[in-house]
Amino acid sequence: MAKRQTSVDWMVDQLNSNRTNRIFIHPDLIAEAKKMEMHEIMNAIGVGSYFEPVFPDKYHYRAYDHYISTYEQ
Repeated sequence: MAKRQTSVDWMVDQLNSNRTNRIFIHPDLIAEAKKMEMHEIMNAIGVGSYFEPVFPDKYHYRAYDHYISTYEQ
């Protein structure tokens, strides 16, 4: 299964592909944005878990596994 691209990855690709107006974004800022995005995705999955028969303390692990299998390359 092909990995999906996050919106942060898409934005960085778009900025880097514009050869005429190159924009530098410090790698620490990109890493922080990716971390924030990962937490947002995991929280969304966790909220959805409340509607399934899942133990509440395990949704974090399930959300993390989903994020890794879907977005990490």
